[in-house]
Amino acid sequence: MLTKGTVKGIIANLVIVEVDGAVSQNEIAYIDLEGTRLMSEVIKVVGKNVYVQVFESTRGLQVNSTVEFQGHMLEVVLGPGL
Repeated sequence: MLTKGTVKGIIANLVIVEVDGAVSQNEIAYIDLEGTRLMSEVIKVVGKNVYVQVFESTRGLQVNSTVEFQGHMLEVVLGPGL
């Protein structure tokens, strides 16, 4: 089951999220922005508050937007020899 959260504060590309379960540092999260999913990464965990860095523009993002944590870190597939 994926952990969910709610946006509680926004400072440029830094978003503070209140979570309903366990999350870990460097975990990937998606923030819902009117049907668009903004990719972000957990950079700090303080109790039920999690600080995430958003990789895209946060223009239009509002407090109480929903956040879905993926339970894993960012991954990429590399070619042979890398």
